[in-house]
Amino acid sequence: SLYEGNGGGANKVNAGYTKGDGLGAEIVGTFVLVYTVFSATDAKRNARDSHVP
Repeated sequence: SLYEGNGGGANKVNAGYTKGDGLGAEIVGTFVLVYTVFSATDAKRNARDSHVP
């Protein structure tokens, strides 16, 4: 298997998807994560509509 052949975990884009699709998913996922962390740690988060960019 791919896991055993690489001596552990391995990242691979599934068949049917391009490397560009994988990159796009990583970019969107990273944006959502960073936005969530920044929203949770915003000092003004109690202010009305502070979550709207």
